Amino acid sequence: MARTLESVSIDTVKHIMKEYLRKGYDIKFIRSSLIKAGVPRSKLDQAHREIADLRRPKPKKKPIIIKKKPKKPFFTRKKLKKPLKSPPRPLSKPFMKTKAFRPKPTGIFWKVFLPLIIIAILIISLLVVFAASQPKDCGTDADCFIGLANACKPAKFRNVVDTTGISYVTKDCKLTKKIISLSPDEPKEVVDLFLGLSMTCNYRENMFTRLYIDEISGELETCSGSLATVIRELRR
Repeated sequence: MARTLESVSIDTVKHIMKEYLRKGYDIKFIRSSLIKAGVPRSKLDQAHREIADLRRPKPKKKPIIIKKKPKKPFFTRKKLKKPLKSPPRPLSKPFMKTKAFRPKPTGIFWKVFLPLIIIAILIISLLVVFAASQPKDCGTDADCFIGLANACKPAKFRNVVDTTGISYVTKDCKLTKKIISLSPDEPKEVVDLFLGLSMTCNYRENMFTRLYIDEISGELETCSGSLATVIRELRR
C-alpha cells in the first residue's frame, strides 16, 4: 500500500474526493493527502472543478401559468326545454328502528387478560423478526462465517490480512469488505486515504470461496466500490 497514485485516473480521483467529502473531511485536507500520496496537482484541480460543477444547484425553471377561460355567468345559460321531474317523496320512517342484538363480553378475561395476550403475541413476533434480520457475529471464526455466507444468511466476521484489519458482512449473497485498521508502519497519508474504504462483492449460493477473506483483492472481478477502484488503479 506504500505505492503512489501518480498514474491514477481523473474518475478515480473524483470518486475518492466524493467519498471523503461525504464522510465530512475538509477539501483542503483531502487535497493535501492526495498530493502526498502522489496524485498530480493538475488532476486534482480538474477533479475539483468537475465535482464543484456537479454540486452547484441548477437554476429553477419558471412555473408555467395556464390561463383559464372565464366562465359565463349563471344567468346566460340556456333554459331547459322540459321541466325537471319532481324528486320522489321519501318513505315514511318507522316509529321505532330495530337493532340486531349483540351480546357484550363480560368478565375479567375480556377486559384484562385478552388485551394483554394480544400485546404479548405482537411483542414476541416483533422480537423474532428483528432477531432474524440481525447478522450473526462470528468474531474471528472463519468456518462459522463461510458456512453462513454460503447459505446467503446475515453474518459478521473480522480478519487481519497482511497487517490490515478488515471487517466482513454478508447478507443475501452480497459481501461487504471494509478496511478498519492499517499497520502503524504505513505512512499517514496512506492511512488517511485507505482507512474506511469499502467494496461490495456479489456471489452465488454455495459458491463462497476463502479467497474473499484470505486476500484483500480476492475475487476482485465480482466487486465494486471505492476500495475496488483504488486496488485496480494500483495494479496498473
